[in-house]
Amino acid sequence: MEPELDPRDEQCRLFELSLDLLCVASFDGYFKQVNPAFLHALGYTEEELKTTPFLVFVHADDLGPTIVELERLKQGGLTRSFSNRYRKRDGSYVWFTWTATPDAEKGLIYSVARDTTQGIEDGFLLESIRRIQLDFIRSNSPKEVFDNLLASLIELTKSEYGFIGEIHLKDHSKTPYLKTHAITNLAWDEATRKFFHENAPSGLEFGNLQSLFGYVIRNGKPIISNDPKGHPESCGLPGGHPDLNAFLGVPLYHGKELVGMAGIANRAGGYESSMIDYLQPFLSTTAAVIVGYTSHVQRVEAEQREAQLGRILKDMLHEVYIFDVHRFRFLQVNDAARSNLGYGMEELEKMTPADILMDEQEGCGLKSLLLSLRSDEKEQVLHRGRLCRKDGTLYPVEIHFHRATYDSQPVYVAMTLDITEKIKAEAERESFQKQIQNTQKLESLGVMAGGIAHDFNNLLMGVLGNASLAIRCSKENPEVAEYLRQIELSAIRASELTAQMLSYSGLGKSKHTSFDLTELTEEMISLIRVSIERNSLLEQDLSQGLPAIEGDPAQVRQVMINLVTNASDAHVGKNGRVRVITGTCSRSEGAFDHAFLGAELDEGECVFLEVQDEGQGMTAETIENMFDPFFSTKAPGRGLGMAAVFGIVRSHQGAILMTSEVNRGSRIRVLFPASTAPATSLRCKEEPTVHQDGEGWVLVVDDEESVRSIVRRFLELSGYQVLEAADGVEGLQVFVEHQDQIVAVILDVTMPRLDGKSTLKKMLEIRPTLKAILASGNPESTSLSMIENIDHIKFLQKPYRPGDLLGILQQMLEPNDDRFEEMSSGDPCPV
Repeated sequence: MEPELDPRDEQCRLFELSLDLLCVASFDGYFKQVNPAFLHALGYTEEELKTTPFLVFVHADDLGPTIVELERLKQGGLTRSFSNRYRKRDGSYVWFTWTATPDAEKGLIYSVARDTTQGIEDGFLLESIRRIQLDFIRSNSPKEVFDNLLASLIELTKSEYGFIGEIHLKDHSKTPYLKTHAITNLAWDEATRKFFHENAPSGLEFGNLQSLFGYVIRNGKPIISNDPKGHPESCGLPGGHPDLNAFLGVPLYHGKELVGMAGIANRAGGYESSMIDYLQPFLSTTAAVIVGYTSHVQRVEAEQREAQLGRILKDMLHEVYIFDVHRFRFLQVNDAARSNLGYGMEELEKMTPADILMDEQEGCGLKSLLLSLRSDEKEQVLHRGRLCRKDGTLYPVEIHFHRATYDSQPVYVAMTLDITEKIKAEAERESFQKQIQNTQKLESLGVMAGGIAHDFNNLLMGVLGNASLAIRCSKENPEVAEYLRQIELSAIRASELTAQMLSYSGLGKSKHTSFDLTELTEEMISLIRVSIERNSLLEQDLSQGLPAIEGDPAQVRQVMINLVTNASDAHVGKNGRVRVITGTCSRSEGAFDHAFLGAELDEGECVFLEVQDEGQGMTAETIENMFDPFFSTKAPGRGLGMAAVFGIVRSHQGAILMTSEVNRGSRIRVLFPASTAPATSLRCKEEPTVHQDGEGWVLVVDDEESVRSIVRRFLELSGYQVLEAADGVEGLQVFVEHQDQIVAVILDVTMPRLDGKSTLKKMLEIRPTLKAILASGNPESTSLSMIENIDHIKFLQKPYRPGDLLGILQQMLEPNDDRFEEMSSGDPCPV
């Protein structure tokens, strides 16, 4: 039995006996093992080759491409047909063509070389390769290098024209196309000459893969066609293009990678496959030049991108932090971040984000926060927190964490935005939204108040009218008459409260006058007393002979009602006193803890209304918010009272001074500037004297039957004859039918179908001098624009006393009026 062979022994025997040049080299540049054929080819001993860096033996002109090829092997590439020259022991050089495979784990390169000196030293081919290598080593311009390559290729093959190009892939489709580095100028007219000169320096692009050159790109194989017109891969030539008699297209490989192709055309006698073998060293060198050029371009672009990134980071207003994914140490922090933090880069390189990131989100440490990025679960993580400056101050930030690559290593990038102003803007926006909501509430309240005021004033018309009629019938019973006058007074005060509600909602019109604050307070005490809580005892300390104040009495009454009501409500579950005080003081007196609108109050004497209680008092938060609309410590749906007080006092150029202690009560003083004008009495004026000798027909147009009834009875008692209509359409019809008999028209402003102003406008078109009275439960300002500067049209605010209406009517129809005389002598109006 023959002994079994050890595979390792067989490999060693093959290594020793091979006629090919075999060697094993390390990545650090030394031979580790060479076979006898390698030693014989160079003439050195094994010791001499192993102890000397192998680049020492490489020809100086071949050193650059050899280093490029060695670096490519270190990156895992393969070498096929790479040629360079090695110095022999006798000083001469021998050409080696290499095939090599790297082993990255062991750091070794396994190579096979062939002595190709005989073939390469075929004259011009060797010189061409040498010149190309020199051009590349000397870093001549890429255009010059590739133009020289193409010129050498054309001269070597005795061709007319050709091209050398690099293969690229389209980004969106990954379809290959050819971009030339050198091409013969074959422009045949002015347009193609212009196109060539504009585009050839940066490279012409060809993407038609169904062509002779496309065959090489598609298949990675050479193509020879000595009859291009009849070749199945030919796509023809554009009109005017020089004839194509023969074509050779060869791929350019760098290892196993197809990096480009060369094409030559119109060689006398055509092309043969042997030419491809002959050109192989040249083609390998050309491929190496393309790879070297591409590597150089990529390196320059990377350096430019990095430099640009550095400039961007430097110039960015946002703070940018880059830190490694393992130790979290800062690698780069831009100027904006360093400036805001107050640290230098040397200090930050010793720190991590945990050193500056404070009050992280609950249960979210920095490592757990970034875990989803590390696992590729998310592309970015958003975090809000605060950063701590070197001086210990904190500022709020919004951080966007990303994972990226920086300086060839994985990193985290934190794009950080100082949101101090953003938070401030959010607070302002929230406040503005609240204001809008409050405004909308007030607008809704205004609409509601206008409707309520209209209906309520119509009801008060019934109360006032019937009270006035009852007073006329009770002249023989003074006691009953007095009761009826109190009813009339209460109705008038109720109308003032309605006016106040309209004023607060923005629909009313203030009527300022000079009045005595004590007189107003005395008048209101009896009305307020019945409306406060039973456990509150109302006391008063009112000074007499006060200077007058300028203002709207109805609005000041509202201030008093709100203050006294709030004081009474403060006595929750216990008895207490509410004191109402009036008096005078100077602005410097009454030093309270909180003052509102005090800066608007002029120096000098003031008249004040003060309300004290012994209730639960107010906290600092309540005092701060007490004047906000809809703020209330009571049941929901309240909170307009003190807001109204604030607005009224502000419109009167006054001030509010107050003090309050929890469980000790509150004291609120409202101050008004004293006036030098004499006070006007607030007591209700007597109704004007009404004559009972009225003549003529009066048309009353109102949608409220009760109002028409009261007005009709008073007009008839005064001697007038009355026509009625329930709305504007009906009133216009009655007016057209009886226009020659009607001496005056009384119209309600708000009516269905056709309102009072529109009705009056149509009546005035018929009779421009028509006497008319517009009446409305809404403020006078809504109707003034129509009747301004028109003497024969008046406005009367509801509710009104019948005597006030009759007084205006009689004044408008006084006997010296020509129209009145004409109407009084006419025929009576039919019923």
